[in-house]
Amino acid sequence: MESEGGRVGRVRIGDGERSMGQQQREGEGLTLLVTVGSTQFAALSDFMVQASTLSALRDLGFAQLTLQHGSHTPTLPAPSALPPRLQPLRYHPDLRALLRQAHVIVSHAGAGTVLEAVEAARPLVVVVNDALLHNHQTELADAMHAAGCCIVVPANQLDRNLIPAIERLLRDDGANRAPPPRVRGVFARIVAEELASSE
Repeated sequence: MESEGGRVGRVRIGDGERSMGQQQREGEGLTLLVTVGSTQFAALSDFMVQASTLSALRDLGFAQLTLQHGSHTPTLPAPSALPPRLQPLRYHPDLRALLRQAHVIVSHAGAGTVLEAVEAARPLVVVVNDALLHNHQTELADAMHAAGCCIVVPANQLDRNLIPAIERLLRDDGANRAPPPRVRGVFARIVAEELASSE
């Protein structure tokens, strides 16, 4: 079964391979990774620590929320015995390790992070930071969405669409698509342009 704009991979645990739906039925908690990259994305970071968001994630079966928030530190809720357990990180030296540990990834639309998330074969929601001007995030996210690699949620629609997008990914036990050559071409061009503009 394929969700709108993305497919979901199966998660390898121990000696076998089980879908996320199976893990939920067996009472295992899921891990959600939210990553904003090397700068900040206050709208996304702040949304993730809201009480209503944490409650919705708990209802979906998440036991852990790893939030890599960059230079913007959100106001964290009071410690709670209820899941999900919140692990805030400013940065992490090994993003790939975090990606492999996650069952679902919510990422900003930076080219490098999105490519690593897709290649980790994890279900992916890409959040476009529409507060940025003259950036390639929308172009990149649209290409990934068209290729079936992710679900895209604009930052100004987080409250309406992020939790439903995560829920759709959890219902989908299909195989996550790797980016096809034409999308890799978009990646290569965008990264080259970003490097050139930073010099």
